[in-house]
Amino acid sequence: MHGRLADARGCTCRSHFVIRPARPAGARGPSLLIQPTVPTQGAVVAQITAYNEVMATTIRPATRDDVSTILAFIRALAAYEREPDAAVATEDDLLRDGFGDHPYYSCLLAEENGSPAGFAFYFFDYSTWLGRPGLYLEDLFVHPEFRGLGIGKALLQRVAAIAVEKGCARMKWEVLDWNTPAIEFYAAMGAEFLDTWRNVRLSGEALQRLAQPQIDRAPSFPLPGIPADRSSSAGWVSAERVGNEEPQPSFLAEEGPK
Repeated sequence: MHGRLADARGCTCRSHFVIRPARPAGARGPSLLIQPTVPTQGAVVAQITAYNEVMATTIRPATRDDVSTILAFIRALAAYEREPDAAVATEDDLLRDGFGDHPYYSCLLAEENGSPAGFAFYFFDYSTWLGRPGLYLEDLFVHPEFRGLGIGKALLQRVAAIAVEKGCARMKWEVLDWNTPAIEFYAAMGAEFLDTWRNVRLSGEALQRLAQPQIDRAPSFPLPGIPADRSSSAGWVSAERVGNEEPQPSFLAEEGPK
């Protein structure tokens, strides 16, 4: 992912929060008040207390003992997004990449009276234009039976607070175009939708093929905006290795058939 900052796991935060629903006169739905508290090492970073104070939701950083819970959330989200077979990560993968000497991701867990209710999975990137780090929210999910309690919003608020604490200029995430409730939820909070940008992904065999060293002669690549017609050499770039130097591209400018 993977331009991380120091302490990319985000577990040592400068402030903790108690998040309690406000009870304005005549209000029918919950609103959230955020009050800073004194931070304690390893303590819960956020708590939601219901009006009746019978149920309580806590938000805390995940630990290495939580990898099975994290994986369960990942698989539940994949099923919700109609791709249950796409989630092939294992507990060993999550343990290796999230809780080693150089973690690639961070994770927050929301628990309702001790039961796993939701999670937020994120990491850091960097904006070359802004000269500032950014936070990328990879996954956000709340189990259906715990929805409507403000848990999703509380997780987003905590992730946003971490982004601000780390000096990030922005936070980003993706949403499927058919997920109308999520789109409306994000739009209501002022999120910007980058419809003119397209996500690009290279994986599997295509990634391995691109990463292979070029020995004698590199493959030809079509230039952007020029039809890729292999029957003609027009508009193609080739590269040849000279000694131990990197291949030097040259544009084959011959015109094709009229």
